[in-house]
Amino acid sequence: MKTRFFIFTTLCLAVLCLGNAGIAMAQSVTGGGVVQFDSDRPPVNIAVSARTGPAGIVHISQGQAQVLGNVVDLCVVDNAAIVVTQVTQTTIPDEFPEGVFVYFAFQDNGQTGDKGFIFAVDDDLIPCEEIVPSLPDILDFLPTITHGNINITP
Repeated sequence: MKTRFFIFTTLCLAVLCLGNAGIAMAQSVTGGGVVQFDSDRPPVNIAVSARTGPAGIVHISQGQAQVLGNVVDLCVVDNAAIVVTQVTQTTIPDEFPEGVFVYFAFQDNGQTGDKGFIFAVDDDLIPCEEIVPSLPDILDFLPTITHGNINITP
């Protein structure tokens, strides 16, 4: 009898723990890659590590130009996400001064065809929830990432 009670209790605890694991999972966007706009300029490298909280960083570079931002907002919708960063370090302050907000959109299309890039820069923080309705239109004009992969966890 004690053995049955022990097995039953263990199974109940396991089910409760597994059920809560899905709820506790944080939304995230991770990965990176290269975007090539034209052959006359160096490619743009993007690295993202963002999660709910919000927390994380986005690093973007092209040649010697580099911009680093802390994640201040994140919205994930299915296989797409908006990541808002605030610039903390920059080698190109005329284009991306420290403190400015940079808005990225990413789309996880599996092993190939991921998309991601900057779609806006603003002095003011616009919550990503306000931008989500426009996400399908934003994704339409984003470039495809090559030589990399973006992973989005809803």
